Amino acid sequence: MDVVEFFSDSKTGFFTIKNDSNLTVIDSNSSFLSMTGLASASGTKNCCLKNCVMASDFEEIKRQLASNSEVSFTLEVRFKKTVSSCMYAVFCFNKDVKNSSISGTVTDISSISKRELSLKSQNESLLIGMENMSALVWEYDFETKTITCNSSLVKNRWKDGIIPDVPESLLSSGFVHPDSLFPFLEMHEALDRGEPECGSEIRAKVDGTNFKWISIKYSTIYDDETCEPTKAIGMMININEQKERQLQYLMDMQYHDAMVSDAVYLMEINLSKNIVLKPDKRLKNRLGEAYSMAYWNLITVMSRELVYEKDRDFFIEMLSKDYLLNLFRSQMPNFSFEYRSVITKGEIQWCRVFVNFILEPMQGDVCMLMYARNINDEKLREIILKDGAERDSLTKLYNRATIQHKIDYELSSASKKGTSCVLYMIDLDDFKVINDTYGHLFGDAVLCEITSRIKSVFRGSDIIGRVGGDEFTVFIPDVPSFDFVMEKAESICSTLRNPVKFDAKGFSISCSVGIAISPQNGTVFKDLYESADEALYAAKAKGKNCYFCLGDK
Repeated sequence: MDVVEFFSDSKTGFFTIKNDSNLTVIDSNSSFLSMTGLASASGTKNCCLKNCVMASDFEEIKRQLASNSEVSFTLEVRFKKTVSSCMYAVFCFNKDVKNSSISGTVTDISSISKRELSLKSQNESLLIGMENMSALVWEYDFETKTITCNSSLVKNRWKDGIIPDVPESLLSSGFVHPDSLFPFLEMHEALDRGEPECGSEIRAKVDGTNFKWISIKYSTIYDDETCEPTKAIGMMININEQKERQLQYLMDMQYHDAMVSDAVYLMEINLSKNIVLKPDKRLKNRLGEAYSMAYWNLITVMSRELVYEKDRDFFIEMLSKDYLLNLFRSQMPNFSFEYRSVITKGEIQWCRVFVNFILEPMQGDVCMLMYARNINDEKLREIILKDGAERDSLTKLYNRATIQHKIDYELSSASKKGTSCVLYMIDLDDFKVINDTYGHLFGDAVLCEITSRIKSVFRGSDIIGRVGGDEFTVFIPDVPSFDFVMEKAESICSTLRNPVKFDAKGFSISCSVGIAISPQNGTVFKDLYESADEALYAAKAKGKNCYFCLGDK
């Protein structure tokens, strides 16, 4: 009787296999088919060890069969197809050289392996904890999302040292500082993904009262049966002193870098306490007795003594305590702004202030490093480039796009104040004749002369622009009266009627002026411009060389 047939009812699996690439099963008892999960494949080409043994273990069997000179050998392998889950078993192989076949037995050792894994897990926990005797050690369970820790620090806050619903419960209890929420959550996301190791440095209330810097590291332990993470060993180390030294070093480096640069002045400030920690001697020398160690007093004095009059309100607003703290709370690590500084009487230079925020580790105070640099040359180049983009290349007056932007801004301001504004549209009468008679170069010279005459009628604060070939606009904000508007229109016509002379050539020129008043004729540039254009056509219709106000109709 065949050996396999003899042990057909045995709980031990008996088998005979071919020594081919898949180790095809020739014969077996029912226990073997049940253990391997090959019952449904019995008698087919799929009934082979390759389809039931873990890939790495199958390769090891093949290697042993190829290299082992012994007739018999034993291996511990894992089945991947069973009724429940991965099963551990011991194979005993007996090679038949003559028939190129192999017979053997297989025994289920899953229960023994599970006990070994449990002991291995406990041993790993013990080893990890012993490596860091000064650290707080705990166990995190992936299935229940709980932390178990025997430390009195944990037991004082959570019953039996068990923290449920991790990480949500730690966040809701206020254990984690708001500034550390992101790295803390990022660490737990990595943990839940089954990363072998993850960690983070955060600020937390370890003792339940004060926030301190701690380092947390997780080491994940996997189930060898399912290869899924089952638990993780967590370690916490107090790194408060180390972090304080690190932050102090960074602060010192920032301070040093700024000092050796072209800083006009530099200060280190505790914003929370409103005090200057490291004053700048250059400022103290300039301000004398007015210098104060109180931050806000210093900024007030600086704005009065060192800042150009038109930039003082902006300077104070940018460096106000409330504004700076709001920037810090919005997680902005640094920012900068520009202002004009008074160097000596009548001498002004552009400066840029840089502010870097630093969180003081012990008390949690918001500190900042503030320094200023001279950017006068850079700013002048920027202004020249900006003027090139904003102004007409021939007359150097504002172009149409800039006119619209500036006038819309002034109209918005006038609307809030309830004041009136006026827009003049000036068109030279029959200017085409000059270009046709004397040429465009001569015509350009005339336009520059006209520009000079128009500018002589108005103030430097009035907005003057060239919006077409021979068409100009002038905007006056806050006009005192209708008579004032008419007087200015008469002055425009009058100054342009004077003869123009170039290269012994003399001729007369005139203009037509359209007038629109805000808010009656429009409260935005588009409407006011269209109204002035309508008035200009009315002046042309009257015979030119005159002005017309839309409100006169």
